[in-house]
Amino acid sequence: MIFIYESRPLTEYGAQKIDEVLHRQKACLLDVKTGGGKTYMSIHSIGLIAKKAKKPINLLIFTTKQQIKSHHWENSVKDYCAVTKTQLNSFVTNYEQLTSEKGLNKIFNWVTNTSKKSTII
Repeated sequence: MIFIYESRPLTEYGAQKIDEVLHRQKACLLDVKTGGGKTYMSIHSIGLIAKKAKKPINLLIFTTKQQIKSHHWENSVKDYCAVTKTQLNSFVTNYEQLTSEKGLNKIFNWVTNTSKKSTII
């Protein structure tokens, strides 16, 4: 399955608003219905951070097992990067991974290896 990143005006507007809130408050919560563009809005806003920082950003993403199996997040990040020439790297996991030694080690190794080269969000 091929995903193509397409920037929509609402996505760009939402990303700019997220960026403004993050600048003021250092945290942001999205409450958007299914299909409302949360994934792309999030990726786009982090892309704005990467462009301002002028360095790669690593995303540690927690989601459901179903989303992990669908590769939705990885494909969305790759597509965004291909279109915008932004360097974002992602590691997608779920909360259950925090409860096992194997899962914790995977997360710890990813964080340790990527934090030396770039910023983790």
